[in-house]
Amino acid sequence: MFNYQHWGLAFLILLAFTLNLLLFLLPGFAAVILLATRRSVKPVYRVIVVTATTATLGYASFWIFFANRVAGKVFTFAIYGLTLFCIGRSFFKTRQMVLGFQQIATPFLLTLLAGICYVSLFYLFGDPHNDEAGLANARFFEEGQAGDNIIPLIFAGRIYAHEPVRPFCCGDWLSSDRPPLQAGIFLLERPLRIVSIGLHYQLLATALQCLWVCGVWCLLTVLEASGHRIRQVIVILICSGFFFYNSVYTWPKLLAAACILFLLSILLDVICSGRPATRFQMILAGVCLGLAMMAHPGSVFSLPALSVICLRYRRLFSVRETGLVLPVVLVFSLPWSAYQKFVDPPGNRLLKMHLAGEPSVDSRSTWQGITDAYRSHSWREILQFKLSNLATLFGGEPLEVLDPGFRRSAIVNSRVAQWEWVWNDIGVLNIGWLGAAWLLFHRRKHSTAVPCSLWFLAVSILNLVVWCAVMFGPNGTLARHSSYADIILLSIGLCGYLFTLPSVIALAVFVLELWNLVAVWAFFPPVAGFPQGAKVEMPFLFSGSIALGILIWIFAETCFRRDASEQGCTLP
Repeated sequence: MFNYQHWGLAFLILLAFTLNLLLFLLPGFAAVILLATRRSVKPVYRVIVVTATTATLGYASFWIFFANRVAGKVFTFAIYGLTLFCIGRSFFKTRQMVLGFQQIATPFLLTLLAGICYVSLFYLFGDPHNDEAGLANARFFEEGQAGDNIIPLIFAGRIYAHEPVRPFCCGDWLSSDRPPLQAGIFLLERPLRIVSIGLHYQLLATALQCLWVCGVWCLLTVLEASGHRIRQVIVILICSGFFFYNSVYTWPKLLAAACILFLLSILLDVICSGRPATRFQMILAGVCLGLAMMAHPGSVFSLPALSVICLRYRRLFSVRETGLVLPVVLVFSLPWSAYQKFVDPPGNRLLKMHLAGEPSVDSRSTWQGITDAYRSHSWREILQFKLSNLATLFGGEPLEVLDPGFRRSAIVNSRVAQWEWVWNDIGVLNIGWLGAAWLLFHRRKHSTAVPCSLWFLAVSILNLVVWCAVMFGPNGTLARHSSYADIILLSIGLCGYLFTLPSVIALAVFVLELWNLVAVWAFFPPVAGFPQGAKVEMPFLFSGSIALGILIWIFAETCFRRDASEQGCTLP
């Protein structure tokens, strides 16, 4: 029987997701319009400015709400009022600026498509209004997951209501343990919400995680990859269980990764052009780095390779221009450092957990915790810790992360593996290594399908090796502790080699990715906190099928295409 209430609810949720994404993008669109009146801006920089603008306003909103709730609401309405005025005035004044947005429509439409697909598959089981932001904690594993995904919601709620931040949540975690960017973006939109607070947060946070699509688009566009190849790479990544889970389990790891990809896109644009970096580029790079650090501190693990890049091409990055990055980053980091020190100290728990193997809260400085940890072990033990970190990248026994008292199934074990290990996060894209091996014997005749694929692999591997050395261990390099930007770069590089293989192999890999997304992650019934025999919600099945159908069509349409522009940019 046709249930109008269920179909109406599904339509409202998908509409709310679309509006949340649009609300996030609107101030950035206005900023691009103002910027275009002063200078010619490449499409890549338009995309970066659109996302960085609202993210920065969200960060500012956090501090304004922290000071005064009324001031925060006034700030929200003022920002969106000025945004609508600017966009409306531009639209009626000239259509040229509006037509300019057609050049950047692709990444945002793909972001919207990925979000609708993820939201539909996520809500196949359960009532979104009853579960709200806590659904992801019980949707996928036998044991309920930790509340990392709702910490920004709780933090924003405390700031909005001016309630005490001690005690905070989730055991003895402190509000100062995780940066506030996602909480701030939620606060910026909270006065405009059209659904319940928990559902609004879930939809907005999922949209923020899906911005990695824009990051990949910017990166490949800078390298002059063909449009169909860019779409092909993005679509096969959208169908990855890794991206699906980490988009609906809304901790801000993918948001931080998107900012790192924006930063890398700027650096590569400077290198590919061969012209020295400008003030605009370096200031925007500083904003992206500051946003990444305020989204998640794990972003720092992607910086080693970026530092090597700047050193290698130092003639293009003068001290005068590059020096602008530091004050911009300090504008983002100093207020948060002051909060950690004076409002809810000590604020260094995550650093000591990862770098010193100390999970408890104490008064020691980060450096003191690290020196104490290394002094308490022999050099042989420390070396064994680092080697175990390297081995952990390639996985282990997934059953070890489950309590022996719980029933284990192959599906849940596969989910655990894709949650814990970097190798499993990459999944079937590891077949790209075969493409790399094949090219070793045919290098004169063929090149990679994605420009600079070897470079992507080298950058990600360097970052992962440094990460293994920095993490205290043993076995400390679980995928969830990494910078997700490195996993994305590794995936892009492997796609470049995968697509050099016969098209039938690429299609087979795409089918396996779809099977993993659908059978392993989406349609397998939830196992924690759900009644037996939970029914599939037909409206979300319908919308999810349409979204998957569009993704399949895009991939199939691009899979057999070849053109001369695929070579793209090569780094000097």
